[in-house]
Order: sequence, then C-alpha cells, then structure tokens
Amino acid sequence: MTVKDSKRLNVKDWLYRLIGIELRIKSKEAQVNKYRELATRATSSFEAARISGSSNRSRVEDCVVSICGVEDDARRELDELRRYRRDAMNVIRAVPDQRHRDILEMRYVTGWPLSRIAEEMHYQVRWVQILHGQALNDARAVLRGMPETVRVYSLDIGVDE
Repeated sequence: MTVKDSKRLNVKDWLYRLIGIELRIKSKEAQVNKYRELATRATSSFEAARISGSSNRSRVEDCVVSICGVEDDARRELDELRRYRRDAMNVIRAVPDQRHRDILEMRYVTGWPLSRIAEEMHYQVRWVQILHGQALNDARAVLRGMPETVRVYSLDIGVDE
C-alpha cells in the first residue's frame, strides 16, 4: 500500500489517534491475556481427553486452535497500536521547537483541550491556537521526511500533501 492508495488524513487527524491509544493498548493486552488463559485451561482439558484414549481431533482441540488464532489476531493488533504510538511519539519528539512539542504532547498524548493547555502554559487561548497550528506544520514537515512505512498503516493512515 502506498500513500496514494491509502485514505488521506491530515496530520492533525493522524496525531489525534494518539488520544486514548493507551486505553486501547491496555484493552488489547487484557484480551491477549484472556485468550492465553482460555487456551491454557482448554489445553489442560485436551491433555486429559487425549490420555483417556481419544485419538481423533476433539472439540477441545478445535477450541484451543481457535483461541490461539484469536489471540494471534489480538497480538497483531496490539503490535500495530504500539508501533503507531512509537512512530507518532517520534514525530512529536522530532519537532524542533520545545513549545510546539509540549503543545502536541499535551493535546494528542494527554488529550487536553487547548484551553487547558493555555492555562498550563500561562498563555492566552488564541496564542495557543496559533502555536498549535505552527506545531502541526512542524509535525507535518517531520512526517513527510519520514519513511513511507511510518506514514502508512493497515489502519489506512496517510498524510495530506
């Protein structure tokens, strides 16, 4: 998939996906742990059934295979979320102006509204809006300079030119 083939989002939307990503990562980790626990319990049952003389594939074995497949899918999604978070944070860290980095982190990592950021930075909201726009321009420039693999995900993320 190339940037041209992907659904286009602007850099603001691309960064906005960071809001709540920690919650989604924790949710996926919980799913993976749940599936692993289910597979472990089912494997114990499968071993007991196998010992009792059943040589055919049992329902328990089919269940374990199914659970392992679902666990693998959840693990791939978790890896994709972590990769996205890492790449987005690298974009923010590469923004040259510290104030711009701070605004991007507070807005897209912490999820604060611009009014809260203005309060924290002791600026007027309008000034934070201006700095936010400049920070997005910096992030867009950084993102354009990164390899295409960073910019394109199975989530159909792209960058407006």
